[in-house]
Formats: sequence, C-alpha cells, structure tokens
Amino acid sequence: MSRKKKFYFGIFEDGKSIKIAQLQMQKNAASVISLQKELMDEPLYAESVLKKKSLEQSDMGSTGAINLNEQSSEFEMDTSEDMQSKFMALDYLLRRFPLQDGKLALNVNNDKLSFHTVNLPSKKITRSKLVELEILKPYEKRDKKVLINFLPTVKEQTTVIIHRGENKLFNLLQDYNKKNSYKNFFYSLIDSNDVLLTDYLQNSEELELDSNTLMLYLGHDYKKGIIMEGKTYQKSFPIMTSTSSFDVKEEIYSKLMLMEDEGDIPKINKIIIAGDYSKEEDIEFFAEKYDSIKVKRASFENFPLSIDPEISEEEIAIFIVPIMLALKAMNLKNLSFTTSNFLSEKVIEAQKPFKIGWHGFLILAAIFVVGVYLTNSYLIYKQQLKEVTHKNKNLEFKLEAIEQDKMIIQNIQKQISEIEQSEKKITEILKNKNKWTYILNKFAYAFATHPQSWLVNLQNEKDNFSVTGYTDDRQNVIYFSKLFPNSKIMSVTSDRQNERNIWRFEITFSYPEINTLEIIASASPKTIPTPKVNKTRDTRNEHVDAKDIKNSFLLVTDAYKKGHKERTLQLAEDFIAKFPQAELALNCKYLIGEIIYQQGQTKRAEKLFDEVIETKNNMAPYALYMKAKLYAYKHKNIEKAIHLLDELKKYYTTSPIIPKAQKLYNKLEGHNE
Repeated sequence: MSRKKKFYFGIFEDGKSIKIAQLQMQKNAASVISLQKELMDEPLYAESVLKKKSLEQSDMGSTGAINLNEQSSEFEMDTSEDMQSKFMALDYLLRRFPLQDGKLALNVNNDKLSFHTVNLPSKKITRSKLVELEILKPYEKRDKKVLINFLPTVKEQTTVIIHRGENKLFNLLQDYNKKNSYKNFFYSLIDSNDVLLTDYLQNSEELELDSNTLMLYLGHDYKKGIIMEGKTYQKSFPIMTSTSSFDVKEEIYSKLMLMEDEGDIPKINKIIIAGDYSKEEDIEFFAEKYDSIKVKRASFENFPLSIDPEISEEEIAIFIVPIMLALKAMNLKNLSFTTSNFLSEKVIEAQKPFKIGWHGFLILAAIFVVGVYLTNSYLIYKQQLKEVTHKNKNLEFKLEAIEQDKMIIQNIQKQISEIEQSEKKITEILKNKNKWTYILNKFAYAFATHPQSWLVNLQNEKDNFSVTGYTDDRQNVIYFSKLFPNSKIMSVTSDRQNERNIWRFEITFSYPEINTLEIIASASPKTIPTPKVNKTRDTRNEHVDAKDIKNSFLLVTDAYKKGHKERTLQLAEDFIAKFPQAELALNCKYLIGEIIYQQGQTKRAEKLFDEVIETKNNMAPYALYMKAKLYAYKHKNIEKAIHLLDELKKYYTTSPIIPKAQKLYNKLEGHNE
C-alpha cells in the first residue's frame, strides 16, 4: 500500500471500554473516517478492578485520590490463555478496521504508571539521577522493560512518568495480528492519557495566559483532572468514584469541592469536560454548579481536522483520547506534541528499514547469487499474487463502507442492461430488413449536398452493387467512393458539354453493415440542407453510437467504485458534454452532485440534485435523499429536510434508499422535538 494513503488508528483502553478512531491525512490536515467502541465482558487489567473494589471497601482519604506510586504484580492475567477468545467484543471491534493499512497508536493503562514531580528540567534527568532520588530501584537502572517519559511542568519542574509491567493491549494486538493478517501491524506510538490530554489543551487555543484551566476527563474507569497554568501543565489528579454511587456527577463535584477547600486545587477560571460524561445534561450540571466559571465541552474547533456533520459534538468529546492518539501518530506540521512514547526501543528498531552490517553484505551476496536464477516475469507474478491476496483478505472490511455506493451502482447496471436488451431486440428485428432503404437514403443525402451531380444507374449483384453517374466536379467522385465499404472506382471519363467538363463515373461497393441507431434515425424525416456553392461540407458522422454511450458511462462508474473522486468528476463532466440528451447523463449529474456535496459545494450540488429530481428517473430518490441531508446539515433547515424525506417515502416506496432515508428521518424527528 502506498504510504501516502495510510490510515491512522487511535486505540484507547479504559477498563472494559475500548474505543477506536480512524483518521486519514489530507494535505497536512486530518479527516475523521470512523469512530467506534465496544464494551468487553471484563477489563484487560484484572488487578485494576480488584484495586478499585479494595478502595471502595476502605476509608479513602479526604481527596479520594489514588496513590499512583504504588505498583502491584498481583492478579496478573493468565498469559497462556487465548486473549482473543476471552475478549470477543474487542476482537469483533478490531475486525471492522483495516489495521494493516495504517499506523497504530495506543494508550498505556493508567494503573501501570507512576507520576513523580522533580525540580529539574527534563534534559538533566537520567536514570542514575532517578535512582539517586529513590524514584527508581537500583536494579531498574538498566531494565529496558521499565519505560520513562517526561512532561514539562511550571516553575522549571518536570513530571516523570514511569511505566512498569506489560502492556496487555499491545500484546493482544500482536496476537490478533498473527491470526488475522499476513502483514505486520505498524506501531507508531504508545502514550499516557495525561500527556495526550495535555497536548490537546496546548493545541486547542482554549488556554489563556495568567489563568488556570481545569480539564475533567470522565471516562468509564479513567477519570482525571488536569490543571493548566496558562499554557503550561501544572498537575493532574485522579478522581475515584464508587460503582454503587447513585449520582456519579454529584460524587465528582463533592470531591472537587473538598480538594478546593483543602488547597489541592487552585482557583479555576475555566472548565473543559470530555469523556463519557460529556453529554448535554452533564455540561448543564457542572455549568449550574460552577455558575461563575465558564464550563464547556471539549471540541476540535481550532484543529486542522474535518469531521462529518453526522458525527455529534458529544461523540467527538467521548472519543477525544483515541482521536488525539491518531493525530499524534500523524504528526501534522501545524500541531505540537510532547515528546513521549512508551513503545519499547526493541519494537521501534524492529520496524525500521533493514540496516546492513558486515554480515549483511554476505547475505546480499547470497541473495544476488540466487537472484541470477530469477526472471523478471516471475517477480511480477509474485507481486501480482501478493496484491490479489491482500485485496481478497480485506474485502470484508470495505463492504459496509460502500453499501450506499453498491445500491447506486446496481441501479446503474440495471439501466445499462435494459439499454443492451433494447438494442439487442431492435437489432434482431432489423437484421433481415432490406438494406436498400439505408443505401438510397445515403445516396439521396450525398447527391443533394453535392449539386450538379446525378445518378443514372444502380446495379444489384450478389456480393456487391455498382452505380453509374455524372458530376461537374471530379472531386465529387472521391467523395461518392467513400460512402460505402470496399469501394472501387471502375472508370472515370470526361465529356465537354456547354463549355464545361462533365465527368462520367462507375463505382462498385460492398453491402454495408447496418447500424441499429442509424436505421432508427433514418425513420424520422430529415431536412436536406440547401446546397451552397464553394463551401466545404463537414462530413463527420452525426449519429450517436450506443456502444460509445455505454463504454463512456462504464468508465465513470469504474472510477466511482474505486473511490477516485476527481477522476469520476472529470469523466462525468465529459460524458454530459458529449451525450447531453442521454438518459445516463442524469446519473452522471447525480454522481457529480454527491461528490461535490462532500467537498462543500452545496449550492451547485443542490442544483444538480434538483435537475435529477425533476426528471423522476430512477436516480431521483437518491437525489431526494442527498438533498434532505444537505438541508439538514448544511442549511440547518430540519423542517425542509423532513418534508423532502416524506416526499421520498411517499413516491418511491420500493427504492433501495428507503431504509437509509427512514433512519435519517427518525434522527431528524428526534432532534426537531
């Protein structure tokens, strides 16, 4: 796969909850392709659940915070157990994404981390210094499984983040990779939730100098408060809630008030909320509690990120961590991120291009000797086989994404089939008809457009026919000889009459193959143009070939099916210019409208949809559906969109687009209420 077309996947583990965001780069900007989540039967890290239960049974401190410095090796999962069979919901979620076609970024489980603030800049912090400060054990000084990253803090301080233990999400993905894809996944990043949320705040343009901002991430298990002083990270603190709580928001608010009273939280000027508790009622709850502080939901308003209008603002706030993971893996030029990665050096090195040492040259020599016996055709065959295998392997992942396109293409193919059947029937009817109507019409037109020429004899033979005629212009003989195939000029003689030369000619021809459309065209009366002297006649064929229409339209649908939008636009425009009266020109207008709607050209798209709707052909219901979407999401006119969907359901009851139209109708009805 081409590197330029790679996807970027952010995979976020939060207890039982798994969320995945799929992004794609477009000219140093990003677009959200898909956001999906699943809830597993049990979390990947069983010890975090037992730790939480233990905390619920004990008397927590006044702040309700966890001591993240404590690490435990108890309750480790059985590594011999097949993880994919144990976490079927995660396996089901992963199968919806082409993970082998992009870069993967994961989060690290919060219970595997410890946070320590030191009065040193990150450049001066070494493992030896951390041992000296008793943050690391002496035996951990050279332990490559103990991973360290830094987060710059106010007052020239640094928060040291240390990860101990295995990353079970990473292990599960490796296991899934081996069983489901011949191609190795590419792991770009493993990062801490705290670092990702800090990066979000620093790039969001929400921070103001000389003011404190509190971000509340309220997830399934991971609940954290992050305080920024101006645009610099100050501190973070966990928020523990009990599973038996009747009102989680009240419990969180009480803990925040207690921490504020005890001086653990400075005076806050703004609160930004993200995670599973960022719905409208949650924002309203905290806004009411903090009536003197601005409370808002996290969004990507100031990021170079395009989002489908059908994805709600609540859903974006819920998926903020996986989206940030994918953006960080994408490494856009106009975004800045903290240098932090818990991916082991062993994995990073294994994914780098092959480095040649002295032993590498021996291997290359051996490869060269073997390569002498390989032919270029064999290499091409192997590459083609690999590409075909790859396409077949991932076909199931693409079926859902092109369901609507499939319905449109089936509809178009039905039209093409009907055209072919009609042409076949007409050809069958006309195949034994006398060809002389066609021949005489053509002669009549030719002699009418070449004055002072006339036909005196026409002779019918078994395999050919011959004509004898006169003309006052010898060049006309050449023109007449090109009227039918396999012509042969038998004789040309001249005679002078009334002080001008008259040319007598005799030409033989083979019988022509009758074109169906030309027979039909000849059935309607033609107006023979008035002869004009000394003017050159354009003798190009004025009849439209049905095969030309069909082949030109197949080029359009082929580009559309392959997702080549710009090429589809060009071919569709060419088709309309070449065959403006063809029925399939309306299909091209619809396809152009659908593509430019996605590109934001709503005014022109609406005009094209109206042209299709007015004809009431079989693309009209699709155009009505797209026009309803346009009014709902671009014009913000819900009532007009509902009216268009009512019209669609009333007049096109059997159209394949009806289920999607009903789904959109239900969504808009709920919003309108």
